[in-house]
Amino acid sequence: MFCGLKANGRPFFKDKSNNKETPYYSINFEFDGDNFKKLEAVGLIIKLSNNENNGKEYFFSISKQACNADLFDFNNDKVYTKLINSFATLYDLRTLRSALIPLSSSNPILEYYYIFGFVSNKYNLDGSYWEGYKFVMQKNKFGSLNEFENVNIYTRQYADNDQNLDGLQTSCFQTVNRLINFFYSTNRDNNIFYNIIKIFN
Repeated sequence: MFCGLKANGRPFFKDKSNNKETPYYSINFEFDGDNFKKLEAVGLIIKLSNNENNGKEYFFSISKQACNADLFDFNNDKVYTKLINSFATLYDLRTLRSALIPLSSSNPILEYYYIFGFVSNKYNLDGSYWEGYKFVMQKNKFGSLNEFENVNIYTRQYADNDQNLDGLQTSCFQTVNRLINFFYSTNRDNNIFYNIIKIFN
């Protein structure tokens, strides 16, 4: 169930039975306890980057821990979903609050990028492996809807050297100069806690 307003305060959705504006929308789908799991999600509006539906908007959300990443198509009443571990290509994902922001660019040419931050306990994408919670950042571009369910969509990935993150959450924003700022906490040196700020161009 969703509630939405436009920037001018008008209802965001249309009732398909009478074509009238409404602030409310609900979607039903078959429930499978193994494949559909949601727990305190965070979300944002994303745009597709492809030749057919370039710039078309969808609602994307990520649940905490090892639940789901979902892409909602309000116009066609469809939900595209995959497990967060599969979306992030990380194993034993433990994030209690993921970071996700749209990435602005000085030269946007029909492509839309998004930054995601996760906390993972074990990482095995390129053969490496660690114990202890670690911060991972990804840059993603959404292509077709089918690609979301079946293909890894990130274009770059960064794993930090810090381990033993405390709180298992990340926060992120981008400055007007397009610097990406990540914030998280870590436990180092016999339970001495540090607040970490990482800045990327």
